[in-house]
Amino acid sequence: MKPAVVLLLLAVFSPVLVADDYIVDFDRKVDFSAIRTFAFRSTSVTVNRPELRNQVVIDGTTAFIRSVLTSRGLKEVSDNPDVLVDWEVFGQGFAVNEWGRAIATEVRPRNWREADNPQGGAQDTFIEGVLVLDMTAQSSGLLIWRGVYRDNENNSAKLAQNLSANAKKLLARYPSGKK
Repeated sequence: MKPAVVLLLLAVFSPVLVADDYIVDFDRKVDFSAIRTFAFRSTSVTVNRPELRNQVVIDGTTAFIRSVLTSRGLKEVSDNPDVLVDWEVFGQGFAVNEWGRAIATEVRPRNWREADNPQGGAQDTFIEGVLVLDMTAQSSGLLIWRGVYRDNENNSAKLAQNLSANAKKLLARYPSGKK
């Protein structure tokens, strides 16, 4: 009987127990050892959470990405960089109802009832945030490197706190030579 209870609990709380994950992909035809310079083109935070849309968080994350790239031998320039760097954060809050179903707190089904959620409707059980970090070749305009990190946390403040660490995990997979 106990194994059945454990399986039931895992099924009910599985949306909350999802681990963070990330993926990095790049153009294997590009000689990354020839890339010497970069410039930031754009940053975007489309999560409607003040903890993440905070300019201090945005500037801090940009500064951290800059420091990792420079530690890998790249130099930031304002004119004619080899690659343009863009990063974006988007996400969604979720509440878990009594049946273990994760329901987006900002986009709910038409038949949503507050009684369907034991946390009271608007209360987030967890937040899923996604950091996308892109590098585009200036000369061709083609995307040559992309890292995507998906992070699930109890609240958006924790997501904001983890942005730099998540970017570091992605940039650790930046190729150092020709692939």
